[in-house]
Amino acid sequence: MVLTIEIFKKKRNFVAKCKELDIYSYGSSSEMAVKRLKKVIAFYVQSAGEYLNEDKEVKANFSINTEFIN
Repeated sequence: MVLTIEIFKKKRNFVAKCKELDIYSYGSSSEMAVKRLKKVIAFYVQSAGEYLNEDKEVKANFSINTEFIN
């Protein structure tokens, strides 16, 4: 599974959005926003895997592409 993170600036913060999962995070820098969103994505995938009784190896098999939006 490939997940895409879009990053954009909103007022004083940067917002990171995972398009495929429709989840967001924010931070004072783009790096912080992405770092926080990656933690949320990991939790989301882990929780979904537990709900679906998936194997841990399957849950960890995803990659992330980052796009900056002006």
